[in-house]
Amino acid sequence: MHQIGIINPKTAASLAEKLQCGDTKITHVDGEDMMMSFAETVLEGFELPPGFPDCCNFHTGLVTGMEEFWKRFPNCCENHIRLSEMAGFSKDQYAGIVQKTITTYMQTEYLVLKKINSKEWFEDISDFIEYADFSFGHMPRRVGGPLAVGTYHQQLTGLFNHHSEIPDKKRTKLLSIIEPLANDKKKKPPPDPLRLIATYEKWLGIFPFSMSYFSHLQPYFANRLPILEKEITVNRYSGMARGKIISTKKLIEYLLDTTNMLLVEINAAVFQKKGLLTDPEEKRMEVIIHDRERELKQLRRDFTDERAGYDRMLKTWFEGERHFLELLIAALQQAPVTQVKEVPAPKPFEVNVFCEKMPIDNATKHFKLLTERKSSNGKPFLTSDQLDVFIARAFGGQKGLPVQSINFRRGETQLIIYLFYQFYESSVRQWESNGQCRHKYIALLTDHFENWGERQVRTNFNKRPTTPL
Repeated sequence: MHQIGIINPKTAASLAEKLQCGDTKITHVDGEDMMMSFAETVLEGFELPPGFPDCCNFHTGLVTGMEEFWKRFPNCCENHIRLSEMAGFSKDQYAGIVQKTITTYMQTEYLVLKKINSKEWFEDISDFIEYADFSFGHMPRRVGGPLAVGTYHQQLTGLFNHHSEIPDKKRTKLLSIIEPLANDKKKKPPPDPLRLIATYEKWLGIFPFSMSYFSHLQPYFANRLPILEKEITVNRYSGMARGKIISTKKLIEYLLDTTNMLLVEINAAVFQKKGLLTDPEEKRMEVIIHDRERELKQLRRDFTDERAGYDRMLKTWFEGERHFLELLIAALQQAPVTQVKEVPAPKPFEVNVFCEKMPIDNATKHFKLLTERKSSNGKPFLTSDQLDVFIARAFGGQKGLPVQSINFRRGETQLIIYLFYQFYESSVRQWESNGQCRHKYIALLTDHFENWGERQVRTNFNKRPTTPL
């Protein structure tokens, strides 16, 4: 098992403070400020060959070379001499590196020769070499990097170039596994994850998730951290998951695309088309207030970074919403409203002629929703007097009372039909002796209200709208 140590006192103190205060979701430590010990590698089925290392000249030379290296260490090179000057250094900390390097190389050789002709030979060998390379631990570049990992890479290069059992056409691809590991100094440092997190949190603070338009999405985006590429791979030998950190540029592009997608798909025009815009005036006030809040945020911060891009999109969206809602409200105010007929007073009754077992209050309570909810023109679907007439006519048998008109706009028909279907479903479970009575529940709407065709209601009776009443 690896042991990790922070060798820079300032970094250690800063890290401890952040973790104790809980003011960071994620943190990282620069490679120059930490060390990680080597660890043994495990490979199922592997055993050293009989007579090792005296089985062949190559293996004898392998062991002899590593033993000579250990005798010279840490005075073997300029970098490792610096290691001996570090506080707390002891050569004993690296005891076992000779056997570890030999064993890890021999395991790799065994795996390569075993898997070289299999279907997934490259993926299998790549995963093990990645696992083995990581097992050498970590040391800062200024002291030479992980101890003996360079020797491991050299041994693999010789194996891939010269072993007779490796097909020539596969040598180049095998060498491509080592090249990025051996040239670690040339690697471009990955993006700073803390900067990416800060960029994402800025976007969360700018986008108007507090609006009723978007509030249902806030938990989803607040609990995400989209700083990794989509493809996550798991090493079959170490079990470690690995993902590439995206660049700041890519994250900003993602956030701009997400902002655009949300604004295009969620707006008053979409609500109106779906029959969900029940109170345009209320929505207009909400838009005005949040747009002003956006302006005030911009005044305080004067965005000069990527936030300016989000803000421009939001400004355009708010302006469009205000204009659309103003036009819609004006059109609704000018539109003819369904005339409500003068309603005569119904007579009291006790017997439910529609369904004797059903209490009258059950029907009244269910259809009272039509008096409590409003159409998109701002008026209720029924007045309380109209509801009383409907109940007396349909359930009290008072056929002399007039048929009523429901106040609704285009796009709201299914809301009303489905309310009657819900009444049918509830009644069949509680009051009806069998379920072969759908027709009379359809007739509750078609016989007691104007402009509702039997075929229209029957065809759409059980179709659930996006948002029922």
